[in-house]
Amino acid sequence: MAPDPASSRAQARPQSTWRELLERLRVRHVSAPRRILYVDRDAEHALRMRATARAHGADVDWASDAIEAFSHCVEFDYDIVVLSMTEGLVDKLLDPVRTLQSNAAVILLKDSPRLLTLAPPDDIEVAGILTKPWEDRQLFALLERSFALAETRREWSSPVRTSLPPCVCVLFVGSEADQAQVSQHLTTTLDGAAVTLHGVRSLAEATSALESTPVDAIVTGLTLPDARGLDAVAFFSECPKPKPLIVLSERRDPPLVAQLLRLGAHDFLTYGALSRLDEALAHALDRHRAIERVAHLAHHDVLTGLPNRSTFEQRLQASLSRAARKRERLAVLYIDLDNFKPINDRYGHDAGDRVLRVVAKRLLATVRDYDTAARLGGDEFAVVLNSLEHAHEATTVAARLHAAVCQPIDVGGVAVPLGCSIGVAVYPDAGRSAQSLLTEADRAMYRVKRTGRNGVAARRPQLRLIPGAGN
Repeated sequence: MAPDPASSRAQARPQSTWRELLERLRVRHVSAPRRILYVDRDAEHALRMRATARAHGADVDWASDAIEAFSHCVEFDYDIVVLSMTEGLVDKLLDPVRTLQSNAAVILLKDSPRLLTLAPPDDIEVAGILTKPWEDRQLFALLERSFALAETRREWSSPVRTSLPPCVCVLFVGSEADQAQVSQHLTTTLDGAAVTLHGVRSLAEATSALESTPVDAIVTGLTLPDARGLDAVAFFSECPKPKPLIVLSERRDPPLVAQLLRLGAHDFLTYGALSRLDEALAHALDRHRAIERVAHLAHHDVLTGLPNRSTFEQRLQASLSRAARKRERLAVLYIDLDNFKPINDRYGHDAGDRVLRVVAKRLLATVRDYDTAARLGGDEFAVVLNSLEHAHEATTVAARLHAAVCQPIDVGGVAVPLGCSIGVAVYPDAGRSAQSLLTEADRAMYRVKRTGRNGVAARRPQLRLIPGAGN
């Protein structure tokens, strides 16, 4: 069954040349606040996407090939682009989508769980990966996060500048003579923020300064006693917590500027253009904070602030590699709230959102800093417990989590009782891969559901920890 062209596609247009399509950029039509472009040959799933999008108040345009998708991208603005990973569509369209739809969140669409991911998982342009056939709640959660991501990009790409922190510390790396020039052109206030300059002469001194001084931005020359050319830029860009970076040079060389920006520099100035330093610094701080915010939204649940499913799976894989290398145990806990839907139905969705946020805080307060707690979607959460010496440590922590989560929650002055079912799977006993551990923990959780709810169980029946209380 094919989607109704009148409702699922943009208005039909005659075939156009690439040059004509590019010319339309000058008269682009700005679309409704929420619009999704679905690029895939599969008409049936296009209909499913449209039905779910309606719940978000969004329209869906359907494109079955690259030419049609490009035409849509030229003529309309989209919040989300769902892009199939088959038939080379990602290779053909991902870069044009990034150029023409700079605010859009991209969802990659796979036909099979076995299909390799073509985009890096830490690519902040990609909001998530969806596998056909999808579950409606999985798609709903992914659209929710993607719309929030698009909205954030639209905010920080607007000409309105975000406010700076009260104090801005700038680290300058270079000779004393160059520092004097920078100091002369850097004002003591920037958009109401007090600016201080901390100067060092070498990369080694900069390393020490970054460890001991709260630096907000870095200005560096290209010639240092212990670094030449691009070495300093690469070093600052690869720091665990990179800072906004402005590079100074005697002359402006376009190929060099392109290299610097690719390596992570936020701006480039010649010493003769230091009068623009204040402006460059403000823009670098703005851009850095916006990128951090967008990256956080791409990898975290919008409602609770916990890592999302994609980030959880990445961290679980990293934890498994570390556990195998150190011959340690780890555990995966799958947590599902009991009777969450009645809370939504009786007290409203705002109350349900409050419950989810409180549960997230309780999880974080119970696990260690180097463990991972995540929201997988809906009322489902998961935890990775790292560096376990014995399997029973997982059951002990699961019992503590159960007790913490199940405390009543105040909703509008009413103490609402809460229950949860927790399944436990321990590496390597229950599985050696991320997928097998998640599957085993999920099965254990459903065994709790079948036997009364509100309890904890490991995959093996004899390891049942807390009897179901029922509620």
